[in-house]
Amino acid sequence: MAHYKISAPWAALAFTILLPAGTLAAGAPMPAARTDSLEAVEIQFRHWLSDDDKAADDEVYDIDELDVKPQFPGGNAELLHFLNAQIHYPPICLESGVQGKVYAQFIVKKDGTIGNIGILRSPNPYLSREAVRVLNLMPKWIPGKKNGKAVATRFYVPVNFRIQEAAGKSK
Repeated sequence: MAHYKISAPWAALAFTILLPAGTLAAGAPMPAARTDSLEAVEIQFRHWLSDDDKAADDEVYDIDELDVKPQFPGGNAELLHFLNAQIHYPPICLESGVQGKVYAQFIVKKDGTIGNIGILRSPNPYLSREAVRVLNLMPKWIPGKKNGKAVATRFYVPVNFRIQEAAGKSK
């Protein structure tokens, strides 16, 4: 039986190839690759509530389960006005002509504050970041009600990013 001495470069190569392969075989998660490219990327994930965000008696309801739906102060027209006034189109998206809708969800808590903002689908990570930034700026909402009591509600909103050629202003 022959014994081979492995040189340092071969040992390093084996370590960099076999360790990640062994990690995958063992089922351990590998770090995700960064996707900050200019091409349109569809992001699909859900932001679930952690135990700290959801107490046992603080159930989060879907909008169709409520007697009174949560409302932005002033209604939907004011929500659209707020979004249009606060959105700063990412310059990199303007230059490359990226536009589209970012579908976001968040929780309108019992006290009307917004939390747990997540992106369900987006044409670009830069548009996603801007949508989350603007949604974090929203004032308190009028909370949804079930059986006369304010309840936490899951709310979905599309944030439209459209480049307006003539006006030069983008929303």
